[in-house]
Parts: sequence; structure tokens; C-alpha cells
Amino acid sequence: MNFHADLFSRMGYEAAVHEIQQRYLAGDKSAAVAAVPTRLVEDVALVGPLAKIRDELCLWRRTVITTLLVQTDPRVLPVIADVVGEAVA
Repeated sequence: MNFHADLFSRMGYEAAVHEIQQRYLAGDKSAAVAAVPTRLVEDVALVGPLAKIRDELCLWRRTVITTLLVQTDPRVLPVIADVVGEAVA
């Protein structure tokens, strides 16, 4: 059972999931990473420049999401907190 593969397949990325899994199982992890579509990442994460994240937070606010996990350099956390605070205000 591969929860992540099943989830992304249900999200419409079945072909990409198959390609990623084939490359990974063949031992070519870097090719597997390269096969991950940017759109797939952007469907589940806020990534990129701060201005892009700020714009996308407004879109995410209209979803059922109630929790954000932030992974960044700790020195950037105050900036992220301000941006998230602006989006939920």
C-alpha cells in the first residue's frame, strides 16, 4: 500500500505517479525526483518566492485547510508569520 501514490493518483497525477515509481524502483532516485511535476507540488504546498506564496495563500484560505506546516530557515519564520497573518485577517 502506497498512501502517497494513491492520493496523487486520485488527484489526477496517475501517469506521473507511475513514472516516478518506476524510476524510483529502478534505483534512479534523481530521475524519480526530476519526474515530479511542478504542478503536483504546487497543488499540495506553498512554494516559491514570497510574493507567489502571498497570492496563493488567498486561494488556500477558501479551502478546507485549517493547518499549515512551515519548513524554512528559522530566521524567515517571522516573515512567514506576518504573511499568513495578513492572509487570515
